[in-house]
Amino acid sequence: MPVMAKAPTGSSADVSAQYAKALGMCAYFGFDHIVWLTQAGVQKNAKVGDVAQKLSYWGWFAGSAAALFLDTNELNVLLDTMKEKGFGKLPNDDDDDDNDDVVDDEDEAKREAEKEELRQRARKVFVGLITNSAQSLLALALLEKISMSKRKVGMLGVFLSAVNIATLLPPLDLSKPKTKMA
Repeated sequence: MPVMAKAPTGSSADVSAQYAKALGMCAYFGFDHIVWLTQAGVQKNAKVGDVAQKLSYWGWFAGSAAALFLDTNELNVLLDTMKEKGFGKLPNDDDDDDNDDVVDDEDEAKREAEKEELRQRARKVFVGLITNSAQSLLALALLEKISMSKRKVGMLGVFLSAVNIATLLPPLDLSKPKTKMA
């Protein structure tokens, strides 16, 4: 089974970050399995378990930091796209000329659909920025590279779990009113 589903594309920095993310997460999961084997008593050498735990956390940090880099780049691309298409302008913002183009309903619907697609992509990127930032901090705290109390580490872990669960839920459809079943 390949480490990545498809070959990465983009700039050399993006490709490097995609490989770092994939390899970091592979290290995280692989070494975490050794930790589980140690905790279950199958693997008897406690020192091997301790080293595997540290390597697992470092892999988690590397994968999360690389994903944070990729999400930041994607957010920049989305913001540039929105700016190019004029999605950031307010309705009463006027250009230098007073010639307003006539926009028909079909063009307006197409523009709104494109705007909504960009909004949905941006929401996913924002969630990625939040979770990858929190995961990077959590990994560093577990490695004891940053000072964080056990209570804060636990709260950060609960927060991450809640965000990850929320991303698995189906989206709410607020457009249709709910009807009561008799």
